[in-house]
Amino acid sequence: ADYKRESDPVNAPAQLQNLGMLAGGAGAALAASLVARKPIMNAFSNMGGPMKSIAEAPAGPFYIHFWAPNFKWALSINNLLDYDRPTDKISLSMTSALTLTGTIFMRWSFVITPVNYSLFLVNLVLSTSSGYHLCRKIKADYL
Repeated sequence: ADYKRESDPVNAPAQLQNLGMLAGGAGAALAASLVARKPIMNAFSNMGGPMKSIAEAPAGPFYIHFWAPNFKWALSINNLLDYDRPTDKISLSMTSALTLTGTIFMRWSFVITPVNYSLFLVNLVLSTSSGYHLCRKIKADYL
């Protein structure tokens, strides 16, 4: 915030206020979804058929096991979009960490209960895409 105020003193206050309002709105939406989770889940369960099985799945949309992997797709998609990124802009430590965590959590997705195939898939893509960047960086800097 201080950097923004110093670099753009004219527009910074309005931009920071807008950012604060967006964060407040996101927090309110999160709180509302937490409060309404059970009634919404019950409504889906009462529909029957595939909606009931989705709502009652142990790794379904009403549990954290569903949302954590879905938000992790942002990292994987970013890696895929940066496939031709110059190697001087690739961080060896960050890419190593992403590759390693992707590999570790691929295994973890089958160890935990319930088994989480979504977690496996996102970490497979993360590990593969980060590993690609890691190999490019090592080849450019050390080989």
